[in-house]
Amino acid sequence: MFSPMEVRVIEKITAKPISIADLTDIIYPKDKPLEAGNYIAGVVRRIRNKCIHNKLSWSIESKGGGRGGVMVYKVQGEKNENKRTTKRVS
Repeated sequence: MFSPMEVRVIEKITAKPISIADLTDIIYPKDKPLEAGNYIAGVVRRIRNKCIHNKLSWSIESKGGGRGGVMVYKVQGEKNENKRTTKRVS
């Protein structure tokens, strides 16, 4: 279901928030391709959309923005009748 790059990103994201810039540095420790941060952000969006579409028990959430960058972290979903609540997982 997930591509090899998506699996690499999933393995690096935990319940502790990490910025897209830091995640990019972890995925590409040496030579970064052009617009690597935008590519990683797109991978994170694809992972989140696949989690929602396939109704997985976990997902990726984000917060923040601006100069500090967007922080992403993994959450565990609990399905209720009316809404989906989330909590961080480790």
